[in-house]
Amino acid sequence: MTTNSIPSLRRILVHMDDTARSVTRLTFARRIAQEFECELLAAYVTSPGYVLVPYAPASGGQAFTLLREMDEDRVRAARARFDEAMAHPGAAASWTTSCEAPAEQHLSLQAIYADLLVLGQHDASDPQSSWMPRDTVEFVIGTSGRPALVLPHSGELPTRLDTIAIAWKATREAARAVAAAIPFLQRARRVVVLAWDEDEAAAREELHRLEQYLLSHGVASESHYEGPQDPQTGEFLLSCLSEFDAQLLVMGCYGHSRAREWVLGGTTRTIFSSMTVPVLMAH
Repeated sequence: MTTNSIPSLRRILVHMDDTARSVTRLTFARRIAQEFECELLAAYVTSPGYVLVPYAPASGGQAFTLLREMDEDRVRAARARFDEAMAHPGAAASWTTSCEAPAEQHLSLQAIYADLLVLGQHDASDPQSSWMPRDTVEFVIGTSGRPALVLPHSGELPTRLDTIAIAWKATREAARAVAAAIPFLQRARRVVVLAWDEDEAAAREELHRLEQYLLSHGVASESHYEGPQDPQTGEFLLSCLSEFDAQLLVMGCYGHSRAREWVLGGTTRTIFSSMTVPVLMAH
């Protein structure tokens, strides 16, 4: 497959925290950075202790000082994990830390200055996940305006992205996700485009337009109209990923902020909760 006018991918930011999957994200991000020969920034961003123990500041200076010392211990432990991972061959990475509230906003601000983010699916079974709000990924994608590779919290991650599936809808969100995915699509062996819509004729027309757009970037694709969209579309999309043995899903992130919570669309919510492969998303 030929390549032409590859979009700029010069800086990747990977979020690190205290969860068991953090180093796995770093390893995955290093592999991408090496493949594309770009800069990698590992950002250890987490909430300070007083967020989880909100009464501490009112309890006096000693309690607050103790929490700050615990925060410093967490930062040192995270840095040790980073240094151990970086001792293995792979792309270089720089390191930055932030242990301030609100943590998700600090991460979003750093994300603005990256071409691609590598984030992790929230894992409620990991007690260390409580150091970040459960909707951090949605918030960062929605507020930073940057595309993100969201990695599932369990299972083996692919070493190659040979088959990529695109969940297509003619929207800003999906268009931005596809544009961000072009460098990956150009290296894939197979690109499968899936679409759901009540109007089959309109859906097939939009699929044809996307096919022509991808061809202009040297990407051949195959299109599949899957019928009307319904509440089970998210589950069916997950089944399609298994059927095509896709290693990456590209899709728009649909949602909006409401009363300090990020509210997602049905299919997006299903993917966030049940993803089985990395998902490249944009809002």
